[in-house]
Amino acid sequence: MAAVSPHTRLSQLAGGKKGGEALAKLGLHTVADLLHHHPRRYVAKGELSTLADMEPDTHVSVVGRVVDAQVRPYTDRRTNRQAFRVELVVAVEGGRLLLTFFDRRQHIADWRMDRYRPGTVGIFSGKLGEFRGQLQLTHPDATTFGSEDDAALEFELQPDLTPVYPASAKVQTWQLRDLVKLVLELLDDWPEVVPTSVRRARGLVTGRQALEWIHRPTDLAQVERSQEYWKFAEAFTAQTLLARRRVALRSIASTARLPREGGLLDAFDQRLPFELTQGQQEVSAQILDDLAQTHPMQRLLQGEVGSGKTIVALRAMLRTVDGGGQAALLAPTEVLAQQHARSLREMLGPLAEAGMLGGSDQATRVTLLTGSLPAAARRA
Repeated sequence: MAAVSPHTRLSQLAGGKKGGEALAKLGLHTVADLLHHHPRRYVAKGELSTLADMEPDTHVSVVGRVVDAQVRPYTDRRTNRQAFRVELVVAVEGGRLLLTFFDRRQHIADWRMDRYRPGTVGIFSGKLGEFRGQLQLTHPDATTFGSEDDAALEFELQPDLTPVYPASAKVQTWQLRDLVKLVLELLDDWPEVVPTSVRRARGLVTGRQALEWIHRPTDLAQVERSQEYWKFAEAFTAQTLLARRRVALRSIASTARLPREGGLLDAFDQRLPFELTQGQQEVSAQILDDLAQTHPMQRLLQGEVGSGKTIVALRAMLRTVDGGGQAALLAPTEVLAQQHARSLREMLGPLAEAGMLGGSDQATRVTLLTGSLPAAARRA
């Protein structure tokens, strides 16, 4: 098979259109998507377990043959809708083990019943539990084979650490493992996002090595080294993107909101019944300096509850109004928007009552605009 690149479509490698559509539902479209789909945990190989050795709350791996399969409809208490419980009885060394799967859709339950027909042999791995005095595995990781000898041989050939991927009913974790293995063997090149000098200074492995170790580790130390790389690479990429955006913003012209002596902001500061804290003064000064520039501001204000973020935001809004503009304070919910509108009116007092009896000569207006307002009110 020909070499692949990060941009290669998975539909070319995974059973054509149908396989590609199943992977797409997991958000996996290209080789890069697949290789960035990291395992959510790893299972140590250990030894094959016999029923006599098994204890609840331990992780076990068994080779067994399905001897009975039943699907039992039930009502999901959370959704009050019909769901399906697939129960398999598996003959293992020393006795029988119950395997249970819970599915919300009948077609998924039907798929499991077809996959695990009586006589099916597989390796089943998971955390052991108990149900009505019987040992069981719930939603175990499973790989099926033609015979018990094939399953035992495959178990011996498995790596010491087996990755477990976020999967779906149509794309199982073992299918993702096989596809990742194929892709890594065919991958021609992988772009390095962290410059060599930065990577060496941080003691990080290469991106290609991090790929191998996150998907095919031989021990947990390799997993940790690869995770260290991916965390740094993600942060480095985000910071680089933000830096480029900051440079791009400086080329965009905007109206400078300059201070106005005796304006609305000065009047507001004079009626404050308290002194701004040093922190509030410092961040306000930085924001007001930004507003006086001829390019858009890009700034994040972060603080604990009660630290005064709202008053800092209000002072920035008043500077904008002094500079001939309008300012909007956005809130994620209508309730919070209403609370902010009341807070701004209370803090501004007569300064929020332009054109009203008792309003200050320097006043502005505070208007609440929400999605539930009629169209005419929103336009007004």
